[in-house]
Amino acid sequence: MEKRKKIKACMSLLLVFFLTGCFALPAAVPILPPPVISMPEPPAFTTVPVSRGTVRMMTSIQVTQHTQASVERLYFAEGGLPLLGIFVSTGDLVQAGDIVAALDMPEIAEDLEIYTRRRARLALALRQVEERLYTALHLAATTGNPVDDLQFIERRADVLAELAVVDMYIAYLRRLDEGRYLRSPVSGIVTEAWNFFYGMQTEAGRAIVLVADQPHDEIVFVARGPMTAYLRPGNYHRMIIENSFYLTRVIDPYVYDITHTTDDAFLVFADAPPILPGRVMGRVELNFMQVDDVLYIPTPIVRRVGGHTFVYVIEDGLRTMRDVEIGLVGNVGHAITEVVSGLYEGELVIR
Repeated sequence: MEKRKKIKACMSLLLVFFLTGCFALPAAVPILPPPVISMPEPPAFTTVPVSRGTVRMMTSIQVTQHTQASVERLYFAEGGLPLLGIFVSTGDLVQAGDIVAALDMPEIAEDLEIYTRRRARLALALRQVEERLYTALHLAATTGNPVDDLQFIERRADVLAELAVVDMYIAYLRRLDEGRYLRSPVSGIVTEAWNFFYGMQTEAGRAIVLVADQPHDEIVFVARGPMTAYLRPGNYHRMIIENSFYLTRVIDPYVYDITHTTDDAFLVFADAPPILPGRVMGRVELNFMQVDDVLYIPTPIVRRVGGHTFVYVIEDGLRTMRDVEIGLVGNVGHAITEVVSGLYEGELVIR
C-alpha cells in the first residue's frame, strides 16, 4: 500500500515536470514576407517658361507744378440758408464775376420791389412840391403879391428826408440781394462743386465751389536734379499724378521765356490737360534702356554664386544647374531679366 502511494507521487511529479517544460519552450519566430522594391516619385517642381519680348529699365523723376494756381474757396458766411441752385460743375470755365450759386430768399426781392415803388412815389411827390413852389413864385413875381413859400419848403424838406431814409434802406436791401449770389472772383476752372438737390442749405464757411485761376492750357511742370539731363526738349514721357497717367512733352524753357537753372527741365501736357486742384506734384517716367525681341525670365530665379550666374532646369526629370549669360535687368511691370545665352525659348526653368 505504501509502495503504491510512492508510485502515484512519482507519477504526479513527472506530469508536473512535463507540463512545465512544454510551456518553457521558446516561441516560434514568424517568417516576414519578402520586401517590395519601388522607385520614389520624382519631386514636383514649379517652373516658368523662357519667354520672348521687351525688357525695360526705368526710373522716375519728381516734378512739381511750375505755374502755381491759386484756388478760391467760394462759400456763404452764414449757415442754414436755403440754396436756390448751384450753377457750375467740376471742369467748367468761369469768368470773374460769374454767378456760381444763389440763395433762395424771395422775401428780399419782394421788399426791394416794395421800397422801389415807395421811392418812385416820393420822387413824384418831390417833383410836385417843387413845381407848386415854382408856380407860386412865378405868380408872385407876375402879380406883385407876396407868396408864403415856407409851407412848400417844409414839405420839400420832409419829402427829401423820407426819400433819404428810403434810399438807405433800398441800398441795404440791394446789398442783401447781392449777397444771395456767390460770384467767382477770378477767371479760371471749377475744380470742385457741390451737387445741388432741392432743400439744400448752406454750411457756414464750407466751400460750395472751388475755382483755380490757373489758365487751363498753360500748365507747366518743372523737374530738378542731375537726372533731368535725360529729359530733352521734344521728347515725350508719361507722368503719374495721383495714380493717373498722362502723356507729357519736354519743352524748351527759352521758348516759354522761363527763367531756369542748368538742372531744370520743364514739361507740359501733350494732350488736353486734366483738371488739377491747384498746385500738384507727380512723377515722370524715364526709360534708361530698352531691348526688344529678346529672351527673358523672371529676375528672382536667376542665381549668382561667385562669378557664376546660373538657373535650375529639369533634365531627365532631375533638377540640373545651368550656367546662363544675362543682359539687361528690367524693372518695369514684372521684374524680368534678359537672357543672352544658355536657354532657349519655351524651355522650363525652375522657380
